[in-house]
Amino acid sequence: MSGPRNERGAILLLTAIGLVVLLTFAALTIDGGLLELEKTRLQTAADAAALAAARDLPGAGDARLMESARASAALNGYDQTSGGPNRVMVYHPPRQGPHAGDPDAVEVVASHAGRTMLMPFGRGQSTLVAARAVGWRAAGGDRVRLGE
Repeated sequence: MSGPRNERGAILLLTAIGLVVLLTFAALTIDGGLLELEKTRLQTAADAAALAAARDLPGAGDARLMESARASAALNGYDQTSGGPNRVMVYHPPRQGPHAGDPDAVEVVASHAGRTMLMPFGRGQSTLVAARAVGWRAAGGDRVRLGE
């Protein structure tokens, strides 16, 4: 005996499964968007830090470049001294890219432990978000540039 009475449970089950799948994709989308927003903010801080350090070129020691970069990153919300998950590293000269080895350039790599809140398999887990920027003195030495 088959009929509408036996199919009611199947429709409820399919609806529940569909809802779980839909909510999972919604959670992935929201967390992905939040991580992308964090990456954008971190890239802004890395760009500002690279420009701040490049302003001190030439002639500034590595300690001064690090101080300038970290102070600028802190103004953009990424303060490494607070003991939080922020990290700002300064490399003079840059380690990679078109300006690798250039004494008139400085590389800033900023990272932050972003947290996922809604992803079903990563709830409360940290995800590393990183950004890289290179600042350098243009020919003539009066302008500071930003790029790769």
